[in-house]
Amino acid sequence: MSWDVLLIKAPPEITSLSIKQLPDDFTLKLDSRPNVISLLNEIVPEIQYLDIKWARIRTDDFSIEMNIGSNDPIEAVMLHVYGKENSIQVIKRICQYTGWRAYDTSTDSFLDFDEKTLDSFSRWKSYKERIIEFINSTKKE
Repeated sequence: MSWDVLLIKAPPEITSLSIKQLPDDFTLKLDSRPNVISLLNEIVPEIQYLDIKWARIRTDDFSIEMNIGSNDPIEAVMLHVYGKENSIQVIKRICQYTGWRAYDTSTDSFLDFDEKTLDSFSRWKSYKERIIEFINSTKKE
C-alpha cells in the first residue's frame, strides 16, 4: 500500500485538482520524454528505469516507484511511495529543481513541504498500519 503523489506542472493559484477549480485552458504537460528523463537523472542519480513506463528510487529507508507513462510529452508522473518520511525530501528536491508541484491524492491538496506534508504522510502511514493489522488479525481467525 503506497502513499500516492502526482507530479504535475500547475500554477500556484491552483490549490486543488477539482474540476471546479481548474481553468478551461489547463492541460497536463511536464515536458518531452527526453527532457523529463534527463531532469530526473540529474536530480536523482540513483534512479533505475524498469521499462519505458516505470522507474524506481530505492534506498534503505524508502522506495518510490514512478509511473512515467509512455506518452511524449509526459503529462504527469505518479509516485507510489513506500517506507519512511525521508522520501519527502526526494519529492521536494524534484519539485524545487523542476518547478513541478506535488499533489497528495489522499488529501486533495498540493504539498507545501511544511509540517502539513509530514502530517499527511504520518496519517497515511498510520492508516496503512491499521489496514495491515486488520488483515493480519483476520488471518488468525
